Amino acid sequence: MATRRDPSFVVSQYRGADPDTPIDEQVAAVVKADFLEAVANSRQGVVTEFRNTATEWEIEFSALDVPIVIWHGDNDTNVPIENAQQFAEETNGALRVTENGDHLQTLVESVPTICEAWGK
Repeated sequence: MATRRDPSFVVSQYRGADPDTPIDEQVAAVVKADFLEAVANSRQGVVTEFRNTATEWEIEFSALDVPIVIWHGDNDTNVPIENAQQFAEETNGALRVTENGDHLQTLVESVPTICEAWGK
């Protein structure tokens, strides 16, 4: 179904119920292409990813000794902000919250800053 629909169909899966900020058409096309590529040959990767995120990871997060920065939108309906806050606490990480950001908008807004920080 995603193959035949406009990119906005796929994008809507990553947006909040009432997104304030429109997504650029080129970004929407990339999101759709990325989604279609992820499930092109098999759905098994997506199923495995969901299964892995829903089970215990058996990692001692407090033992991590690398800087961790978590970028998260306060209007993310895919992953509630409380989950990001808990993960930041468990990893002693920094939480950067995108105000009014949903799942996709946070990605779009944070990538340039992240790439600049890494010299990319």
